[in-house]
Amino acid sequence: MDDWIDYYDSTHTIYASRRHRDLHFEVIARDIIGYINSPDTVVLDYACGEALSAAKVAGACAMLILAEPAPGVRGRLIARFAPNTKIRVRSLDDLRNMQERSIDLVVMNSVVQYMTAEELDAALAVIKRLLKPTGRLVLGDILRPEIGMPTDVYALLRFAAL
Repeated sequence: MDDWIDYYDSTHTIYASRRHRDLHFEVIARDIIGYINSPDTVVLDYACGEALSAAKVAGACAMLILAEPAPGVRGRLIARFAPNTKIRVRSLDDLRNMQERSIDLVVMNSVVQYMTAEELDAALAVIKRLLKPTGRLVLGDILRPEIGMPTDVYALLRFAAL
């Protein structure tokens, strides 16, 4: 897991511009909001990245938990969202200590393809424990393993051209 976490914790240039980056996170937020059934929903965004539009998601639910493995990104999230009482920032390790069956919706967007099979199994075990019986897991933006990060970056650049 360290390779992809280190990459996303570094200063990388996967976005063509600031506008491209902002639109990317706006689209993700809009998509997550589409899965929120009620204002009482508790949402977990697993390995959320910069989550620049998280306040929009938080506005549509009771609580948004941003779980981020990269320490630098997590620090920026804490600073950015400290005033928002509907957003909590956690490490992936913190999730193991959360109350069982306390989450209505878990989103894993553009994460699975970077995990080893063991890491994914461990993540899914934690998520299974956290999800309410009526809860949902949404997996998004999963690339086939043989495609790799360069193709992922190319897809982001194509999105920027739209």
